[in-house]
Parts: sequence; structure tokens; C-alpha cells
Amino acid sequence: FISSDLGNALAQKTHSLREAGRLAEAEESLKSYLRVSREIESPPGYLSGIYAGAANFRFSQREFVQAESYARKSDKILEALAYEPVHPSRLARAQDLIIALQGQKRWPQALAEFERLDKLAGDDKVLRGRVLFPAERALAYLWNGKADQAAELLAGVAASNGRRYGAGHFFPAQSSGLQGVALWRTATAANRAQALPLLKNAVRAFMAPANADFMEDVG
Repeated sequence: FISSDLGNALAQKTHSLREAGRLAEAEESLKSYLRVSREIESPPGYLSGIYAGAANFRFSQREFVQAESYARKSDKILEALAYEPVHPSRLARAQDLIIALQGQKRWPQALAEFERLDKLAGDDKVLRGRVLFPAERALAYLWNGKADQAAELLAGVAASNGRRYGAGHFFPAQSSGLQGVALWRTATAANRAQALPLLKNAVRAFMAPANADFMEDVG
């Protein structure tokens, strides 16, 4: 129990430091976190969580190859523990894998992962909702020649981000800007007319002083 408590404390510390932008300290905390995981006899499921946390940290540092590796390690442990492929934990690891692939601009592989998830979900409406991951799926569609489907998803993502963050915030501007890109790529006159104001408003929001930090960190 003491070992688990120590591991949990290190995990929380790593997360807090990462969120605060103190990446050098977060890096040292992550190393301690991984070292403790090797030294203590922690349950395999706990080790999977450690790898998941490491994947998220590496992604935040834009170390996408390492993020992919940790996401796969985490999922392999869950698979060995006989977690079903549609178990929430395994779907979370699939999402981690997809964003790591997208960070590497491996768009066909990201799309293939969505196709795998859709096959698992089949006609089950609940499962299809769980594997939707609309923001990530929209990017996979956009960069794989499925602009119409991407635009539809991004409209919903932009609306959701607008409700959550408010008009003019970076995230709704980002998603509505991508919606504009998708609409433009459909190459119809009507869609391009709809795309122009979305693109112009996104650029205006990106240039706002309030979004300067987001442009630097998220880009």
C-alpha cells in the first residue's frame, strides 16, 4: 500500500507539474515515477496506468513516437489481463494511440485505427458513440480525403467548444477554422462560401492577445 501511495503521489506530481508548464521538473518526476514502477511489485493494471500517464506526458512534450510506444505498452498489459477490446480503459488507450499517430502525421494509420474501432462497435449504437472521438476522427477524415465527413464532425466539435470556452477562445476558433478548411476542400461553391467567414474569424481569434499562449503551446 505504501508503494502504491508513493506511485500515486508521483503520478499526481508529474501531472501537476506538466499542467503548470514546469516541464523540466515534470520530466524528473516522470523518471522517478517509472523507476518506482520497476522497483515495487505493483499490480499489472497499475503499471498500465503508469504507461498511460507517460504517454500523455510525452505527447505534451511533442515526443509523439515515445507517446505511441507508451500507449501501446499500456494497452498490451490490459490485453494480457483479458480486458475486452471495447472496455473503457482500452478505448482510452486507443484514443491515446490515435493522437500519437496524428502527432506524427501518420494519417492513414490513424484512420485505420478508427476503422478497427468501428468494426469492433458494429451496429451497437452505444459503442459507436464511445468510439466516435469526434475531434480526432475529424482530423483523420480531413487528412485522408474525407472532407465532407470531417466538416460535419467539426461543426459539432466547434459548437461544443464554443459552449464550453466561449466565443473568441482558441479552441472553438481552432475547430471552426478546421471546419472551414474541410468545407473548402469539398470544392463546392456553397461550402466554400460557408468556409470563408469561418477561416477569417479563426485567424482573427488566433491573433487576439488572449490566445497568444495557446498559439505557442498548441499551435
